[in-house]
Amino acid sequence: MSHQLLITLVHGTWGRGFFLRRKRQNQRPFWFEEGSPFLARLSTELGALPHKITPLLWSGANSIFVRDKTARVLTERLSSEHTEHPQATQLVIAHSHGGNIALRALHHLQKRDASQLCGADGANPLVVTLATPFIEVKHADFGLRPRAVRSALVIVLLLLISFFSGTIYSTLWSLFTTFRTPMIL
Repeated sequence: MSHQLLITLVHGTWGRGFFLRRKRQNQRPFWFEEGSPFLARLSTELGALPHKITPLLWSGANSIFVRDKTARVLTERLSSEHTEHPQATQLVIAHSHGGNIALRALHHLQKRDASQLCGADGANPLVVTLATPFIEVKHADFGLRPRAVRSALVIVLLLLISFFSGTIYSTLWSLFTTFRTPMIL
């Protein structure tokens, strides 16, 4: 059976719970798990349209590095799916930071297509994000004098540290001298 629609579900940070190893008994399945109301409704709405729904399970750790690594896994999955089913429509449904994973995977796919395919059609999935905190990471540009800017930042940081440590030191000293003297009643 050839699928017309290949859906990948990507959960967000802590999407599988805070403690991954703990068994969940007598609880409703997560939205991306078999038997969840979301999957049941989605399958019902798709009706007779040939489709396949698979979750991308990842740790859910709140780390940009983990999300980027997971985006590379998603990139590989989408690319291999496209190779196996070139006529199928790919759809990624992602919640929370899963949306950042999906968008990062699109970035990786575009870079791969530009460097490897030389005009051939690569994977170009549709993406739906739900409650995604969009994050943009850019390289800092200090202009022509990066050393001067960095030096100024270090000086400001040292001044702030010395100010606060001096304030803390004087407060601690006054407390120490206050409690050190015997109190006569």
